[in-house]
Amino acid sequence: MYANAVSTKSTRRVALALVGAIALLLAAMSGSAVAKDRNHDQIPDRWEKRHDLSLKVNQAKRDQDRDEMPNLGEFEGGMDPQDADTDGDGVPDGDENAGEVASFTPGAEEGTGTLTINLYSGETLTGEVTERTMIAVLSDEDEELLEKVGRPDEESPEPAVGEEDEGIGPSGGPPHGVGQGDCPNADEGSVADLVPGAVVHQATLDVTANGNEFRRIEVAPSA
Repeated sequence: MYANAVSTKSTRRVALALVGAIALLLAAMSGSAVAKDRNHDQIPDRWEKRHDLSLKVNQAKRDQDRDEMPNLGEFEGGMDPQDADTDGDGVPDGDENAGEVASFTPGAEEGTGTLTINLYSGETLTGEVTERTMIAVLSDEDEELLEKVGRPDEESPEPAVGEEDEGIGPSGGPPHGVGQGDCPNADEGSVADLVPGAVVHQATLDVTANGNEFRRIEVAPSA
């Protein structure tokens, strides 16, 4: 009976060891599937390499192109951290007011209300949507191009030296003439597109005596 008890304990230890080994293996496999981020700045290494950013320094709050948009915001907004005006529309990236809709409170009149955007720069912008506000929804083609510019597929191979991905300019931004602020394929939108979490690629506004009034809002197509 003593021998049997020892044998049972040994079997349990082996089983537990196997379970632990499997758990570690699964954890390692799961970790490898996540984009590498050696400097722990929430920006994938591949994106930093593409834009010639050091992997040894936390890049989240750095601003190499001095456009008042930190690199983490550049990544989240699909912008070029080495180009102060990624889309070439004459407006610095930090002034594009790119971000995500935090909330929209309908006004007394249909199609109006108060919009709050959590900007990728880390700030919050609130303004009024009026009957004069133009809301544009980017086409799927525009959105795919912007996503390719800002967040290249982690599984796709690095382009060879001197080789450019289709639809991407030499600096990693969009080709000349294609900009976030000038997307010819954009569709006319409405306040129904201003749902929490919706991506705002650009928002221009006027400062009036009554406060901020949005003039144009460009949002990504809904999923």
